Amino acid sequence: MSSEIAQTLHIFSNILSDLSAFESIEDVLTQEKFQSVLILARGT
Repeated sequence: MSSEIAQTLHIFSNILSDLSAFESIEDVLTQEKFQSVLILARGT
């Protein structure tokens, strides 16, 4: 489990490096005023 936790930064960097993945939710991200973000993960 600690190795998966250690990979978190690398995984988020990969996700954020492809901003086209966020195009479908761009309106929601720019119009809403978020107070918090909850990140969920499911192990296999």
